[in-house]
Amino acid sequence: MVMLTLAFVLPISAFHVSLPDGLLPAIFTHSIESDFISACPISRSPSWIRPEFNITREPSEAELPESFRSENTFSSSLNAEFLANIAAGRRLEVGNVGVVLRVRGGRVDGMVSTSEMDSKRNDVGYGSFRVGLKLSREPGTCAAFFWYHDDAHEIDIEFLSREFDAAHSIFPLHFVVHSLVSPIHLQANLSFDPTTAFHEYRFDYIPGHILFYVDGMLIGRATQREEMKRGVLVVQHWSNGNVQWTAGPPERDADMAVSYVKAYFNGSGDVVSGAATEALGGVETEVPEYKATEYGAIAGPLIVKCGCWCGSNTLKATLRNDTDVPLFFTITGLALQRANAPVFICADGKTPYYPPSPPDRLQPVTQDVAIRVAPGASQQAVIPRIAGGRVWFCKNTPLVFFVNPGPAVVEPSTTNTTDKNYYKDWGFAEFTFNEHQLFANISHVDFVSIPASLDLHCAVAGRRCVPGMPADGLDRVCRGLLEQEARDGAGWAKLVVRGRDGGFLRALSPNAGAVMHTGLFKGYLEGYIEQVWKTYETRPLVINTQAQWGDVQGRVVNGVLDLGVLGRFERPATADVFSCSTGPFARGPGYTEGKGAAGARLAAALNRGTLLRNDRQPEGEAVEEFYAEEKTNHYARICHEVSREGRGYAFPYDDVGSSQGVDQSGAVWGGSPEELVVGVGGC
Repeated sequence: MVMLTLAFVLPISAFHVSLPDGLLPAIFTHSIESDFISACPISRSPSWIRPEFNITREPSEAELPESFRSENTFSSSLNAEFLANIAAGRRLEVGNVGVVLRVRGGRVDGMVSTSEMDSKRNDVGYGSFRVGLKLSREPGTCAAFFWYHDDAHEIDIEFLSREFDAAHSIFPLHFVVHSLVSPIHLQANLSFDPTTAFHEYRFDYIPGHILFYVDGMLIGRATQREEMKRGVLVVQHWSNGNVQWTAGPPERDADMAVSYVKAYFNGSGDVVSGAATEALGGVETEVPEYKATEYGAIAGPLIVKCGCWCGSNTLKATLRNDTDVPLFFTITGLALQRANAPVFICADGKTPYYPPSPPDRLQPVTQDVAIRVAPGASQQAVIPRIAGGRVWFCKNTPLVFFVNPGPAVVEPSTTNTTDKNYYKDWGFAEFTFNEHQLFANISHVDFVSIPASLDLHCAVAGRRCVPGMPADGLDRVCRGLLEQEARDGAGWAKLVVRGRDGGFLRALSPNAGAVMHTGLFKGYLEGYIEQVWKTYETRPLVINTQAQWGDVQGRVVNGVLDLGVLGRFERPATADVFSCSTGPFARGPGYTEGKGAAGARLAAALNRGTLLRNDRQPEGEAVEEFYAEEKTNHYARICHEVSREGRGYAFPYDDVGSSQGVDQSGAVWGGSPEELVVGVGGC
């Protein structure tokens, strides 16, 4: 166990913290040790204040206004009972003890009512900082313990309750360093439920390094290259509705409990030096490194797949061939570290190739960018930071790529019969690998062909995978489309594309099929859409934007769905529903991000045929009720029926779903990627 030693020396005392990996011990001369269970109420604390302030925002902004109120930070009324139980030798759970930081449910006077406590010391420099926390399980808040100088100098430990998934033992935490020179965002997954007991979360801020711990175990570290600043310690519980972070606000009051804060640091005028250890001399007293509370034992070990990821500019990818023929992989995208220049990975699997801008259109890529993988074999690839990336794969022969002036890559097409790749058997998986995370998905938005799977291994978040379709997935999808054609004769058979040998080559989505067959599915969903529009002439439709706009309510008036401040939606045609990007869903005049969020949920419900049964979208949705209408997006229905676990994008907004629902999108992601395995062929 790492030990903290106190050295008492006249005329000063110092706090000596041993560090891992041969780092010199750190010496700190000041401390804050606050026991919030047995000490005086937080309102009379000598070390902490409860600030009050408002953060106001315009209605058009992506976040809700917040009001930090002192009454939301209070000492628990259960502290005395807890202490009495301890004194009597009883270890009984009596609820939240210590100091409670509350986020009020919903909004109060139009604002999210939140909480914060700050150290009275505002000269906190290098130090070792730890807090005992028991988190809220109410989705829609951010719990945070951090050191703060300004927005460009901040060290955070943060938890997003919307990410907690007890059924699958998913409890992420975020370590974030805000810095102009060396920013970092690490993520770990706890092996315990942080809402059921107190655990200690800690960071050490020392010259050149920031170290992160949970229950005394080192799990992350960052290199720090800036000069030391001085700031305050903050414990905060908040929500602003930002769908990319807190979401929320919570529907009910959300309470987080703090049992203690212990900080050992250097204040104004102090100098940190490992060599000072011997000079201090004195009598040393060992102090336990951490406790869950002042009175209880800590819980079990920290991390599933415990590790520490300091960030890498490259991603290890394994390209696996599960077919019985050779596969040729091609990796493309936009290079984030070269101003979004188009990039290929060469045939050796590691050398980037940046095609120059050609003088004329449709100039072939002459560099060998096809990575050959034999049947049943795998090949390693190294991928730089890329946006809009694709891992292409083709049976028996490489795909052909072209470059236009710019340069701009001309990709293979499934709807242009003159394309040199049209009759080849190919597919792709999509990914983006940036400084924050890797995000990858298998997509059937345009077509189904060779089955693919994704398996992502992360240093601190473990494993996430999407199994995709089985080996006979394409055959089953094509047969399903032909069976639906026999039932309604609507044109589903035209989505089945056959190769020169007469076998199934691919299955097109309705949107892609309409490119090849003008007028395909014209009028197909109009009867259902008319029923929906008539239904909401007489009752409201509630759409949860799952963003800062919260719930919006609308009715159909004079043939138009009116969602108030978020805009109006004309009645869409079938083509608009299948594309999700034309008609009322287009990004044309009057488009706003709020209207886009509402439109995505409306388009998803129309594709799935759920609007006649559920007037609260998408929160009232159940996956088992999707595609139950006689006329619906049967292509999407069949794709999900055939896919193992039912996951994989089948139309553009297939990632829309209930906050408590089952993921349909077929995506994997993680902030500490070690390896992405792309399997092709179904197994």
